[in-house]
Amino acid sequence: MKKNTGNMSFAELALSKRKINTRFFDAVNAMIDWGRIERVIDQFDTRGKRLDGNPCYAGLVLFKMSLLGIWYGLSDRELEDHVNDSISFTRFCGLSLEDSIPDHSIVSRFRTMLSTQEVWHTLLDEVNRQLQEKGLLVRTGTIVDASITESPLKPKGKAQYEVVADNETVESDNGSQDGAKLQKMVKPGVDVEAAWTKKAGKLYYGYKKHHATDMNGIVLAVETTAANTHDGQVLELLIERAEPAPKTSLYADKGYCSEANSKYLRSKQLYNGIMKKASRNHELSTYHKKKNRLISSVRWVVERTFGGQKRWFGTGKARYRGLERTNGQHILEAICYNLRRAPRLLTELNLTC
Repeated sequence: MKKNTGNMSFAELALSKRKINTRFFDAVNAMIDWGRIERVIDQFDTRGKRLDGNPCYAGLVLFKMSLLGIWYGLSDRELEDHVNDSISFTRFCGLSLEDSIPDHSIVSRFRTMLSTQEVWHTLLDEVNRQLQEKGLLVRTGTIVDASITESPLKPKGKAQYEVVADNETVESDNGSQDGAKLQKMVKPGVDVEAAWTKKAGKLYYGYKKHHATDMNGIVLAVETTAANTHDGQVLELLIERAEPAPKTSLYADKGYCSEANSKYLRSKQLYNGIMKKASRNHELSTYHKKKNRLISSVRWVVERTFGGQKRWFGTGKARYRGLERTNGQHILEAICYNLRRAPRLLTELNLTC
Protein backbone atom coordinates (compact mmCIF):
# COMPACT_ATOMS: atom_id res chain seq x y z
CA MET A 1 0.00 0.00 0.00
CA LYS A 2 1.38 3.40 -1.04
CA LYS A 3 1.07 6.69 0.81
CA ASN A 4 -1.41 9.20 -0.63
CA THR A 5 0.81 12.22 -1.27
CA GLY A 6 0.71 15.43 -3.26
CA ASN A 7 -2.73 16.62 -2.15
CA MET A 8 -3.17 20.40 -2.40
CA SER A 9 -3.47 22.19 0.95
CA PHE A 10 -4.50 25.76 1.87
CA ALA A 11 -0.82 26.57 2.48
CA GLU A 12 -0.05 25.26 -1.01
CA LEU A 13 -2.65 27.56 -2.51
CA ALA A 14 -1.18 30.55 -0.69
CA LEU A 15 2.35 29.73 -1.86
CA SER A 16 1.23 29.27 -5.46
CA LYS A 17 1.35 33.07 -5.86
CA ARG A 18 5.06 33.17 -5.02
CA LYS A 19 7.60 33.37 -7.83
CA ILE A 20 9.69 30.20 -7.58
CA ASN A 21 12.37 29.33 -10.13
CA THR A 22 11.27 25.95 -11.47
CA ARG A 23 12.26 26.47 -15.11
CA PHE A 24 14.48 23.39 -15.30
CA PHE A 25 11.98 21.18 -13.47
CA ASP A 26 9.17 22.46 -15.72
CA ALA A 27 11.21 21.64 -18.82
CA VAL A 28 11.90 18.09 -17.61
CA ASN A 29 8.26 17.56 -16.63
CA ALA A 30 7.15 18.74 -20.07
CA MET A 31 9.36 16.15 -21.79
CA ILE A 32 8.95 13.10 -19.56
CA ASP A 33 5.80 11.07 -18.97
CA TRP A 34 6.41 10.18 -15.33
CA GLY A 35 3.52 7.72 -15.37
CA ARG A 36 5.51 5.45 -17.68
CA ILE A 37 8.52 5.71 -15.38
CA GLU A 38 6.34 4.85 -12.39
CA ARG A 39 4.96 1.76 -14.11
CA VAL A 40 8.50 0.47 -14.68
CA ILE A 41 9.36 1.00 -11.00
CA ASP A 42 6.14 -0.63 -9.79
CA GLN A 43 6.91 -3.79 -11.77
CA PHE A 44 9.92 -4.44 -9.54
CA ASP A 45 8.92 -2.61 -6.34
CA THR A 46 8.75 -5.14 -3.50
CA ARG A 47 7.76 -2.61 -0.82
CA GLY A 48 4.30 -2.20 0.67
CA LYS A 49 3.04 -5.65 -0.27
CA ARG A 50 1.92 -6.60 3.27
CA LEU A 51 -1.65 -5.66 4.22
CA ASP A 52 -0.71 -5.09 7.86
CA GLY A 53 2.35 -2.94 7.16
CA ASN A 54 2.64 0.83 7.18
CA PRO A 55 2.00 2.63 3.86
CA CYS A 56 5.20 3.26 1.90
CA TYR A 57 6.16 6.20 -0.29
CA ALA A 58 5.54 5.89 -4.00
CA GLY A 59 8.55 4.67 -5.94
CA LEU A 60 8.35 7.70 -8.26
CA VAL A 61 8.80 10.06 -5.28
CA LEU A 62 11.98 8.26 -4.24
CA PHE A 63 13.24 8.07 -7.82
CA LYS A 64 12.82 11.82 -8.27
CA MET A 65 14.63 12.40 -4.97
CA SER A 66 17.49 10.25 -6.31
CA LEU A 67 17.64 12.46 -9.41
CA LEU A 68 17.88 15.57 -7.24
CA GLY A 69 20.71 14.02 -5.25
CA ILE A 70 22.81 13.62 -8.40
CA TRP A 71 21.80 16.91 -10.07
CA TYR A 72 22.80 18.94 -7.02
CA GLY A 73 25.61 16.76 -5.63
CA LEU A 74 23.82 15.96 -2.37
CA SER A 75 24.37 13.11 0.05
CA ASP A 76 21.27 11.25 1.23
CA ARG A 77 21.15 13.23 4.47
CA GLU A 78 21.61 16.54 2.63
CA LEU A 79 18.94 15.48 0.15
CA GLU A 80 16.44 14.90 2.96
CA ASP A 81 17.17 18.38 4.37
CA HIS A 82 16.88 20.11 0.98
CA VAL A 83 13.56 18.47 0.10
CA ASN A 84 12.30 19.55 3.53
CA ASP A 85 13.47 23.15 3.01
CA SER A 86 12.96 23.77 -0.72
CA ILE A 87 9.47 24.34 -2.13
CA SER A 88 10.66 23.64 -5.68
CA PHE A 89 12.25 20.33 -4.62
CA THR A 90 9.08 19.32 -2.77
CA ARG A 91 6.87 20.10 -5.75
CA PHE A 92 9.15 18.29 -8.21
CA CYS A 93 8.98 15.14 -6.08
CA GLY A 94 5.19 15.27 -6.13
CA LEU A 95 4.83 16.07 -2.43
CA SER A 96 2.72 18.73 -0.77
CA LEU A 97 3.71 20.91 2.17
CA GLU A 98 1.61 18.74 4.49
CA ASP A 99 3.31 15.48 3.47
CA SER A 100 6.12 14.04 5.54
CA ILE A 101 9.45 13.79 3.70
CA PRO A 102 11.13 10.39 3.20
CA ASP A 103 14.24 10.16 5.37
CA HIS A 104 17.67 9.33 3.99
CA SER A 105 17.50 5.64 4.93
CA ILE A 106 14.31 5.12 2.89
CA VAL A 107 15.93 6.63 -0.20
CA SER A 108 19.06 4.52 0.32
CA ARG A 109 17.12 1.25 0.69
CA PHE A 110 15.01 2.08 -2.37
CA ARG A 111 18.10 2.73 -4.48
CA THR A 112 19.71 -0.51 -3.27
CA MET A 113 16.54 -2.42 -4.21
CA LEU A 114 16.70 -1.08 -7.77
CA SER A 115 20.41 -1.98 -8.00
CA THR A 116 19.86 -5.52 -6.71
CA GLN A 117 17.10 -6.17 -9.26
CA GLU A 118 19.01 -4.39 -12.07
CA VAL A 119 16.10 -2.02 -12.70
CA TRP A 120 18.37 0.94 -13.51
CA HIS A 121 19.06 -0.38 -17.02
CA THR A 122 15.30 -0.58 -17.69
CA LEU A 123 14.76 2.95 -16.38
CA LEU A 124 17.54 4.31 -18.63
CA ASP A 125 15.95 2.54 -21.61
CA GLU A 126 12.53 4.05 -20.80
CA VAL A 127 13.93 7.58 -20.50
CA ASN A 128 15.77 7.18 -23.81
CA ARG A 129 12.64 5.75 -25.43
CA GLN A 130 10.77 8.93 -24.57
CA LEU A 131 13.64 11.11 -25.82
CA GLN A 132 13.67 9.08 -29.05
CA GLU A 133 9.96 9.76 -29.53
CA LYS A 134 10.75 13.49 -29.43
CA GLY A 135 13.49 13.08 -32.03
CA LEU A 136 16.37 13.89 -29.66
CA LEU A 137 18.48 10.78 -30.28
CA VAL A 138 20.81 10.64 -33.27
CA ARG A 139 21.27 6.90 -33.90
CA THR A 140 23.34 7.22 -37.11
CA GLY A 141 26.34 6.05 -35.11
CA THR A 142 27.41 4.85 -31.66
CA ILE A 143 30.44 5.99 -29.66
CA VAL A 144 31.97 3.98 -26.80
CA ASP A 145 34.56 4.89 -24.19
CA ALA A 146 35.38 4.41 -20.50
CA SER A 147 36.19 6.64 -17.54
CA ILE A 148 37.62 5.89 -14.10
CA THR A 149 35.56 6.26 -10.92
CA GLU A 150 37.81 6.35 -7.87
CA SER A 151 36.76 4.64 -4.66
CA PRO A 152 37.59 6.35 -1.34
CA LEU A 153 37.70 2.89 0.26
CA LYS A 154 41.15 2.06 -1.06
CA PRO A 155 43.76 -0.09 0.73
CA LYS A 156 46.39 1.91 2.60
CA GLY A 157 49.94 0.89 3.44
CA LYS A 158 51.72 -2.22 2.27
CA ALA A 159 49.83 -5.40 1.54
CA GLN A 160 49.89 -7.95 4.35
CA TYR A 161 49.71 -11.71 4.00
CA GLU A 162 48.84 -14.59 6.28
CA VAL A 163 49.90 -18.22 6.05
CA VAL A 164 47.07 -20.51 5.03
CA ALA A 165 47.65 -24.30 5.08
CA ASP A 166 45.88 -26.40 2.47
CA ASN A 167 44.60 -29.94 2.97
CA GLU A 168 47.91 -31.53 2.00
CA THR A 169 49.98 -29.65 4.56
CA VAL A 170 52.41 -31.96 6.38
CA GLU A 171 54.58 -30.83 9.24
CA SER A 172 58.22 -31.82 8.68
CA ASP A 173 60.79 -32.82 11.30
CA ASN A 174 62.17 -29.31 11.65
CA GLY A 175 58.70 -27.87 12.34
CA SER A 176 58.21 -26.20 8.95
CA GLN A 177 54.97 -26.61 7.04
CA ASP A 178 55.20 -28.13 3.57
CA GLY A 179 52.40 -27.12 1.23
CA ALA A 180 51.50 -23.93 3.11
CA LYS A 181 50.50 -20.96 0.99
CA LEU A 182 50.13 -17.22 1.47
CA GLN A 183 46.81 -15.39 1.32
CA LYS A 184 46.45 -11.63 1.03
CA MET A 185 44.72 -10.16 4.08
CA VAL A 186 41.65 -8.00 3.49
CA LYS A 187 41.82 -4.89 5.63
CA PRO A 188 38.58 -3.54 7.13
CA GLY A 189 37.01 -0.60 5.31
CA VAL A 190 38.37 -1.57 1.88
CA ASP A 191 36.13 -2.01 -1.16
CA VAL A 192 37.39 -5.42 -2.25
CA GLU A 193 35.42 -5.39 -5.55
CA ALA A 194 37.39 -2.37 -6.81
CA ALA A 195 40.88 -2.68 -8.29
CA TRP A 196 44.02 -0.71 -9.09
CA THR A 197 44.83 0.66 -12.53
CA LYS A 198 47.40 3.04 -13.98
CA LYS A 199 46.57 5.88 -16.33
CA ALA A 200 48.93 8.56 -17.58
CA GLY A 201 51.50 7.43 -14.99
CA LYS A 202 49.08 7.79 -12.05
CA LEU A 203 47.57 5.00 -9.98
CA TYR A 204 43.82 4.85 -9.35
CA TYR A 205 41.77 2.50 -7.20
CA GLY A 206 38.15 2.02 -8.12
CA TYR A 207 35.95 1.15 -11.07
CA LYS A 208 35.54 1.84 -14.77
CA LYS A 209 32.40 3.46 -16.12
CA HIS A 210 31.79 2.27 -19.70
CA HIS A 211 29.46 4.33 -21.89
CA ALA A 212 27.86 3.91 -25.29
CA THR A 213 26.40 7.19 -26.58
CA ASP A 214 24.60 8.42 -29.65
CA MET A 215 26.11 11.07 -31.91
CA ASN A 216 24.79 13.82 -29.60
CA GLY A 217 26.48 12.32 -26.56
CA ILE A 218 23.23 11.05 -25.01
CA VAL A 219 24.06 7.91 -23.02
CA LEU A 220 22.48 4.78 -24.48
CA ALA A 221 24.08 2.07 -22.33
CA VAL A 222 26.22 1.83 -19.21
CA GLU A 223 28.36 -0.95 -17.76
CA THR A 224 30.64 -0.96 -14.73
CA THR A 225 33.72 -3.09 -14.13
CA ALA A 226 36.69 -3.10 -11.82
CA ALA A 227 39.26 -0.50 -12.89
CA ASN A 228 41.77 -3.11 -14.10
CA THR A 229 39.38 -4.45 -16.78
CA HIS A 230 40.53 -3.78 -20.34
CA ASP A 231 38.18 -1.46 -22.24
CA GLY A 232 37.93 -3.77 -25.24
CA GLN A 233 36.48 -6.61 -23.17
CA VAL A 234 33.24 -4.65 -22.55
CA LEU A 235 32.49 -3.66 -26.15
CA GLU A 236 30.14 -6.56 -26.91
CA LEU A 237 28.09 -6.02 -23.75
CA LEU A 238 27.72 -2.29 -24.49
CA ILE A 239 26.60 -2.98 -28.05
CA GLU A 240 24.05 -5.55 -26.87
CA ARG A 241 22.53 -2.99 -24.49
CA ALA A 242 22.70 0.00 -26.87
CA GLU A 243 21.24 -1.98 -29.83
CA PRO A 244 22.60 0.17 -32.67
CA ALA A 245 20.91 -0.23 -36.04
CA PRO A 246 22.71 -2.32 -38.70
CA LYS A 247 24.70 -0.40 -41.31
CA THR A 248 25.62 2.32 -38.77
CA SER A 249 29.10 3.05 -37.44
CA LEU A 250 30.75 2.21 -34.14
CA TYR A 251 33.44 4.68 -33.05
CA ALA A 252 36.06 3.95 -30.39
CA ASP A 253 39.68 4.68 -29.49
CA LYS A 254 42.69 2.39 -29.87
CA GLY A 255 41.94 0.53 -26.64
CA TYR A 256 39.14 -1.34 -28.44
CA CYS A 257 41.27 -2.39 -31.41
CA SER A 258 41.38 -6.18 -31.65
CA GLU A 259 40.56 -8.86 -34.18
CA ALA A 260 37.84 -10.24 -31.92
CA ASN A 261 36.04 -6.87 -31.76
CA SER A 262 36.39 -6.38 -35.51
CA LYS A 263 34.87 -9.79 -36.12
CA TYR A 264 32.01 -9.02 -33.71
CA LEU A 265 31.20 -5.73 -35.49
CA ARG A 266 31.04 -7.56 -38.81
CA SER A 267 28.62 -10.08 -37.31
CA LYS A 268 26.38 -7.19 -36.20
CA GLN A 269 26.68 -5.47 -39.60
CA LEU A 270 28.25 -2.41 -38.00
CA TYR A 271 30.87 -0.28 -39.74
CA ASN A 272 34.20 -0.43 -37.93
CA GLY A 273 35.16 3.01 -36.65
CA ILE A 274 37.74 1.80 -34.11
CA MET A 275 41.04 3.65 -34.31
CA LYS A 276 43.97 1.52 -35.45
CA LYS A 277 47.11 1.14 -33.34
CA ALA A 278 50.62 0.40 -34.46
CA SER A 279 52.26 -2.89 -33.53
CA ARG A 280 55.89 -3.75 -32.91
CA ASN A 281 57.98 -3.14 -36.05
CA HIS A 282 54.84 -2.12 -37.97
CA GLU A 283 54.02 1.57 -38.12
CA LEU A 284 50.63 2.83 -39.17
CA SER A 285 50.17 3.58 -42.83
CA THR A 286 49.33 7.07 -44.02
CA TYR A 287 45.78 5.88 -44.73
CA HIS A 288 45.23 4.62 -41.17
CA LYS A 289 46.74 7.77 -39.66
CA LYS A 290 44.31 9.88 -41.67
CA LYS A 291 41.42 7.59 -40.71
CA ASN A 292 42.36 7.88 -37.02
CA ARG A 293 42.20 11.67 -37.26
CA LEU A 294 38.75 11.47 -38.84
CA ILE A 295 37.53 9.13 -36.08
CA SER A 296 38.95 11.48 -33.42
CA SER A 297 36.95 14.34 -34.92
CA VAL A 298 33.79 12.31 -34.15
CA ARG A 299 34.46 10.44 -30.92
CA TRP A 300 35.23 13.56 -28.87
CA VAL A 301 31.49 13.67 -28.17
CA VAL A 302 31.73 10.89 -25.58
CA GLU A 303 34.56 12.79 -23.88
CA ARG A 304 32.21 15.76 -23.60
CA THR A 305 29.66 13.46 -21.95
CA PHE A 306 32.14 12.38 -19.27
CA GLY A 307 33.29 15.97 -18.83
CA GLY A 308 29.72 17.25 -18.52
CA GLN A 309 28.91 14.69 -15.83
CA LYS A 310 32.01 15.62 -13.89
CA ARG A 311 31.47 19.37 -14.25
CA TRP A 312 27.74 19.38 -13.49
CA PHE A 313 27.41 16.59 -10.94
CA GLY A 314 30.92 16.13 -9.55
CA THR A 315 31.15 12.54 -10.76
CA GLY A 316 34.35 10.51 -10.72
CA LYS A 317 34.04 9.37 -7.09
CA ALA A 318 32.22 6.23 -5.98
CA ARG A 319 29.44 7.06 -3.54
CA TYR A 320 28.89 3.47 -2.43
CA ARG A 321 30.73 0.22 -1.77
CA GLY A 322 30.64 -2.64 -4.25
CA LEU A 323 30.29 -3.17 -7.98
CA GLU A 324 26.51 -3.57 -7.98
CA ARG A 325 25.70 -0.32 -6.19
CA THR A 326 28.38 1.63 -8.09
CA ASN A 327 26.86 0.43 -11.36
CA GLY A 328 23.52 1.79 -10.14
CA GLN A 329 25.23 5.12 -9.41
CA HIS A 330 26.70 5.22 -12.92
CA ILE A 331 23.35 4.54 -14.61
CA LEU A 332 21.61 7.13 -12.43
CA GLU A 333 24.28 9.66 -13.43
CA ALA A 334 23.62 8.80 -17.09
CA ILE A 335 19.86 9.34 -16.64
CA CYS A 336 20.52 12.69 -14.95
CA TYR A 337 22.89 13.73 -17.75
CA ASN A 338 20.39 12.83 -20.48
CA LEU A 339 17.60 14.76 -18.73
CA ARG A 340 19.92 17.73 -18.21
CA ARG A 341 20.89 17.85 -21.89
CA ALA A 342 17.45 17.09 -23.33
CA PRO A 343 15.73 20.52 -22.87
CA ARG A 344 18.47 22.32 -24.76
CA LEU A 345 18.52 19.69 -27.52
CA LEU A 346 14.75 20.03 -27.85
CA THR A 347 15.07 23.83 -28.17
CA GLU A 348 17.76 23.45 -30.84
CA LEU A 349 15.61 20.92 -32.70
CA ASN A 350 12.61 23.25 -32.68
CA LEU A 351 14.71 26.16 -33.98
CA THR A 352 15.95 24.11 -36.94
CA CYS A 353 12.44 22.93 -37.88
